[in-house]
Amino acid sequence: MGVPTAPPRRGSGDELITETGLYGKIIARARELEREGVALAAGFMIGNPFTDVPELCSQAIVITDGDAEAAERESILLADAFWPDRARMQAELIAVEDAIEAARALDGTAIFTDAADATSSGATGDSNVILRALLDAGYEGTVLLPIVDPRAVEVAFEAGVGAVVRVRLGGAFDSRFEPVEMDATVDLLSSGHCVHETYGAPNDPGRLAVLLHDNITIVATTLPANLFDRSVFFAGGRNPKHYDLVVVKSPHCERHMFVDWAAGNFGIDAAGATSAKLQSLGHTVCMRPMYPLDADTAFVARATLYDR
Repeated sequence: MGVPTAPPRRGSGDELITETGLYGKIIARARELEREGVALAAGFMIGNPFTDVPELCSQAIVITDGDAEAAERESILLADAFWPDRARMQAELIAVEDAIEAARALDGTAIFTDAADATSSGATGDSNVILRALLDAGYEGTVLLPIVDPRAVEVAFEAGVGAVVRVRLGGAFDSRFEPVEMDATVDLLSSGHCVHETYGAPNDPGRLAVLLHDNITIVATTLPANLFDRSVFFAGGRNPKHYDLVVVKSPHCERHMFVDWAAGNFGIDAAGATSAKLQSLGHTVCMRPMYPLDADTAFVARATLYDR
């Protein structure tokens, strides 16, 4: 089997976009129930798979003005409509080694989406899996990569801009990541304060240091701020468009910020606290059986009625 030259299909995060994804079909039907007067309010609440709690599930919600029969009927229909798409909601991932080979063949920027270390999903942001793989593969292109590592930032601040420092990157919080030791030049130091480029809310990654190691630019921060947009990169004075490969630690890659101008977007198969391979996370508390933790799960929708 050859190395892919194009990225995998849309990932599960893309399917949750209500305007274009599979999840949006269910939301559209819920809105129709409201417009038709069948329901006062309707919606579909998806569960967060990284929260291992007894209540973990997805729920169709239909609120009516005393019409219990309609509420039960329409909520079951919403749930039954969502269930057949369960497999398509799972992310299709690529091994990082294969993604690197594919990136070499691209004419333009490759995006490596690392959903397994997505800080906006609850991960620590200190995974060095992709960094290590790029070093091991001797990737020649220019790389822009974020990492949460307060130890490395502290070393950089103590040394100052222009200094060459010895840092150990990765595993600052998650012990499964063995630190990568390297020499790097401190290129920029910053408070890190920035705002999300889409909606202007504050995004605070703490103190920030830009470290240069050969062809790799590392934006190291002290706090696990959101990394789904370019605000942290911009806070480090870096524009992702100027690099051959950019690591985005997010459950999906924003089209207008990355995908629309990139040559390829690869969902990376990597270990992490928010891995899309949910079977690897070790759920012990949530209800079972549950898809995709249990592949052969049968599903029969049942409504629970609440009367105020």
